[in-house]
Amino acid sequence: MCTVAFFAFLRCSEFTCNTGRQSDLSLCIGDIIVQSNDKVIIHLKVSKTDPFRHGVSIPLFATHQNVCPVVILRQILKLRRACKAIASDPLFMDYNGKPITRHMFVRDLKVLLERIGLNSQDYNSHSFRIGAATSASSAGLGEHLIRTLGRWSSDCYMRYIRTPDCILQQAQSSLCHN
Repeated sequence: MCTVAFFAFLRCSEFTCNTGRQSDLSLCIGDIIVQSNDKVIIHLKVSKTDPFRHGVSIPLFATHQNVCPVVILRQILKLRRACKAIASDPLFMDYNGKPITRHMFVRDLKVLLERIGLNSQDYNSHSFRIGAATSASSAGLGEHLIRTLGRWSSDCYMRYIRTPDCILQQAQSSLCHN
């Protein structure tokens, strides 16, 4: 879930269910279209920036790295289909077969963060959009591309980008040279 949320710049509400029950708007197995070994489309039936509910399609491409959203989604689909899941079943479920809710996701995320020694209070359900925007900026991606990847229609994406202390320190040091 984390890898998909990060690479697709997803809002928590776009990949979790509001309640413990599947709804017509939840992300389902049928919303994932494998186009090739290197490309998968996530179709969101509803999104914050889609007020007329036409849906939005998010292409994800293979990274050919250790972390790859295409490989992970293909593995999830294979596992879910082996369990006799159908297209209208939720994509992400817990061990009891219930759709993952926002509460469950955040709770489990915080447990995982604590286990690896990170302060879970520094993270929330929006951390994947923040992390994706920050990583995109750090990688030198241009404004237009960051806005496109995150489906932002305004410059509010800039609020998501976090600047590391080392960059701020370097910027302040460069002020002394002028």
